[in-house]
Amino acid sequence: MSPNAGHATHVEEMQDLWKAFPDMAIEMKRIFGEGEWLCTEYVVTGTHQGVMKGPGGQEIPPTGKALRLPTLGILRIVDGKTAEEKDYFDTSSLAAQLGLTP
Repeated sequence: MSPNAGHATHVEEMQDLWKAFPDMAIEMKRIFGEGEWLCTEYVVTGTHQGVMKGPGGQEIPPTGKALRLPTLGILRIVDGKTAEEKDYFDTSSLAAQLGLTP
């Protein structure tokens, strides 16, 4: 998700991911926090079966390859709602698993 992009953008990004990885699953490993801040460690798995949007907006056609992507999420919760969310993962590993790098 783009930092501070807003709810509508987050929903759109998640819908795009589900289209690209319709069998996507998220396995939560750890979750902890303090005050307004929450940290999540999770693993995303799925098969690249649909068009995926690249970082520059280019469309990446389905590769049919499996993905296992450890991810770290940092969220700020205000009044019970997500005010900020940033997710971090290894883009080189994502590209290599999908066969997008030589």
